[in-house]
Amino acid sequence: TSVGITARIIKDMKLMDTREARIIIAAAVIDDVLGMIVLAIVKGVADSGEVSIVDIASITLQAVAFVVGVILVCKYLIPRIYAFFQKRHDAAVNAGKVPHSSNKLVLAIIVCLLMAAFAEYIGLAAIIGSFLAGMLFAEHAWEWDLERKMESITTFFISFFFLNVGFQVDVSTLTDGYIIVLTLIIIAVALATKFIGCGFGAKMGDKSLDKAGRNIIGVGMMPRGEVGIIVASIGLSSGAMSPDLYAVVVLMSVMTTIIAPPILSKLFRKKYKEEYVILGEDRI
Repeated sequence: TSVGITARIIKDMKLMDTREARIIIAAAVIDDVLGMIVLAIVKGVADSGEVSIVDIASITLQAVAFVVGVILVCKYLIPRIYAFFQKRHDAAVNAGKVPHSSNKLVLAIIVCLLMAAFAEYIGLAAIIGSFLAGMLFAEHAWEWDLERKMESITTFFISFFFLNVGFQVDVSTLTDGYIIVLTLIIIAVALATKFIGCGFGAKMGDKSLDKAGRNIIGVGMMPRGEVGIIVASIGLSSGAMSPDLYAVVVLMSVMTTIIAPPILSKLFRKKYKEEYVILGEDRI
């Protein structure tokens, strides 16, 4: 699940404090973490060229240890770093100086690059390191204004990322009848499994959740977005995925990202008729 797409919709509607929103965000983050572990296993198997229980167990332990290590750093080290920057900020204010805020952005970028490099070094995908680096700073991202500062950087580089994705999609394969049918099946399965699975899971996890809430959670978990495309790119580059299948997965990621948002907005508006507010004309 691409948590960014769903989170943006919920944020624009000012419904982040609803029960459905909290469940979707929490589930999507856990889903991404588990997805990163599975990605590490698949990449390791693809790189080694063979499948063995020992290799899978080794890669799994590495990925889990990496994730647990990041969680421990989040809990014990990041609060100290935050306190250090806050102390410097307060000292600058008390001295009548303008506090420097760029240091925090530089720190976040350095940590991101180092963790991506380390993940690649130990045989995991670089995206795993980058994703976990984001988790490190997530709690203080708003206070440090990291999202706004990173926006121009991400906007610049994401254009090249999607350009590269387009380069790798062979348009001629999309005219093949078999590929078209396979794409439609994959899209249908991707939508149905998320809607039914997540809706059922929500029902089992919270009996008090009504049908409208379960539908919101099911649709909110549908978008694959950039996560699916990145995983597909890694699969293609490692040889684990054919160009035809890569094109199918990219189309599935794009279509689920296009289909889900308007449905999610409609479901939220229907349940929270009085509470929702769209900010300006910035809609998805």
